[in-house]
Amino acid sequence: MTIPTQPPNADPAKDSDELFREKVRAQIMRNLEEIEKMAAERATMASQREKMAAERATMASQREKMAAERETMASQREKMTAETEKIVAEKETMTAEREKMASEREAMRAQITKMMAETVKMQTENQWYPAIVASTVTLAIVAVTKLFL
Repeated sequence: MTIPTQPPNADPAKDSDELFREKVRAQIMRNLEEIEKMAAERATMASQREKMAAERATMASQREKMAAERETMASQREKMTAETEKIVAEKETMTAEREKMASEREAMRAQITKMMAETVKMQTENQWYPAIVASTVTLAIVAVTKLFL
């Protein structure tokens, strides 16, 4: 972008001032065109920078969303772990209750068996009781009769 101050082959006979001015104007026009191209390139580069900045911002917001989602998932995982632990504790409690009930059932069965045995014994005793009383009364009558006779 140099602007010639003197005509390139400074021969006053060949080049007139008008020709020199035309060359300078042409050089200025070329320089202006180059400046306009450079300005357009700068504008393009600026718009590309803006696009890249927007993409960076989008990526940053996506990263933030992903971090928030990770935190949500971690809290859900903690909730699920707590619920699982609670269910396991309830299962253990229910198992202990079931075992307790089974032992109580066994104790009740043993009591029922004992009561049934006692019932059989009492029924047997009740079956022979009238015969024993009758024979005792008969023996008592015989003994009293023998005493007085």
